[in-house]
Amino acid sequence: MRIFLLIPFLFMSFSVFAQENSDGQAIKSKVFEEGTQTLGINAILNPNFFFDKPETLPLEILYRKFTKDDQAIRFRVEGRYEKSINENLPLFEEKWNSSLGVGLGYEWHQKISRQWSWFYGGEVAMTYFWNDEDSTIPSVVFDTLVLRNSQGENRIVDNSVRGLLGFIYSVSSKLLFSVQQDLNISHSSYESYLAREVVPLDLVSEKEFITTNAGGVFSHTKISFTTKIGFQFKIQ
Repeated sequence: MRIFLLIPFLFMSFSVFAQENSDGQAIKSKVFEEGTQTLGINAILNPNFFFDKPETLPLEILYRKFTKDDQAIRFRVEGRYEKSINENLPLFEEKWNSSLGVGLGYEWHQKISRQWSWFYGGEVAMTYFWNDEDSTIPSVVFDTLVLRNSQGENRIVDNSVRGLLGFIYSVSSKLLFSVQQDLNISHSSYESYLAREVVPLDLVSEKEFITTNAGGVFSHTKISFTTKIGFQFKIQ
């Protein structure tokens, strides 16, 4: 998975160095002037979107304001919503996954060539996830036809510190294309609940309903990588 995430960076790096001046001298001019503002949208890439089951591609809106030449405050809002229903009675499955997050950070930009530049920076972020699942599945238990009902809920709060590294290509004076790689160190807190019951379909059966409930609060820390590709527009 990590190799997949690094592919856009390898391609971009090759393109950048291929366009450097033949004498190898660095270009010193600034990329963005103080007071410049940009607004754009990024797609947060997930390998499962291409190679596994279809799912909603998370998106984010990114705003930058350059407080100094080539130095910017960045603010972003990201979100995702996905709902799937499989209803073929007596089988029923419903899944609902959504998230909403915000991030605040700072960037430094450096020019490479007339159209290419690169940037680095840092960010603190928080994301809230809702994951719900409700299902009814027919089954046979001890020669008795039953329905297995299941209902689960997960609530996740993810706090992270992120290192940022990316490249920007100036398509025109107002339109920018960017690819970005994030290194995320995050701490997640989970609140989980799961209820299950087994219901006999034979109404005259003397077998009783079987009900189980489970839940708890969990947390863990992890390191991960995120690749983002998007377009930004200069609005000032």
